Amino acid sequence: MCNSTQQHCPSSLVSMLHGLISGHRPSLTLLTLAGMTATKAGSSADGKKVLSCRDKDKNRIKNWFYNSKLDKDESKEKPVVLDLTKVKKKKIHPYQAYLRLYRDELKPLLDEQWEMQIKDLLAGAPPPECLVFTRKVAETFLAGEPDDVKAAVERAQCDNTMEMEEDEEARAKALRRTIAGIPKMIQITAENIERETG
Repeated sequence: MCNSTQQHCPSSLVSMLHGLISGHRPSLTLLTLAGMTATKAGSSADGKKVLSCRDKDKNRIKNWFYNSKLDKDESKEKPVVLDLTKVKKKKIHPYQAYLRLYRDELKPLLDEQWEMQIKDLLAGAPPPECLVFTRKVAETFLAGEPDDVKAAVERAQCDNTMEMEEDEEARAKALRRTIAGIPKMIQITAENIERETG
């Protein structure tokens, strides 16, 4: 079959086929020349790397983790460190406790002070920020209160702790970063376990 089209078949393949037909095993040299060498993991005769089944599985899992990331842009950032601590609470400021305790009594006074502040402004000058103004006035009022009110404010300050507030967008972004970092964390953990256990 190959004799009629011998110009298309390499001579090593022709001699190997003749040897097989006559019952002889082909030599390793003939197999290598024909490009039919079966090698284990390492490199083949043409220099290409041949992977073992274990290496193929490892690459497939590694590629799956890489391709399954939620946000490809976040992979360029530093590795994600998972925050496994409790949500931090902070102590409220004395003026905040004061405003919470005496809201009904302070509201008319704050409104009156605000009106006076607006009237005192020169025409065209921007008014102060409401929260900054409220804080300053509340601190002034608290400084003039008797000791029993200050003690009540201090007790309320210790009792009332508030969780640190985050806006929803920042919280969602942090959650996405954490979820995107889980595959890399699992991969590193698995590699460390494999290295330790052999």
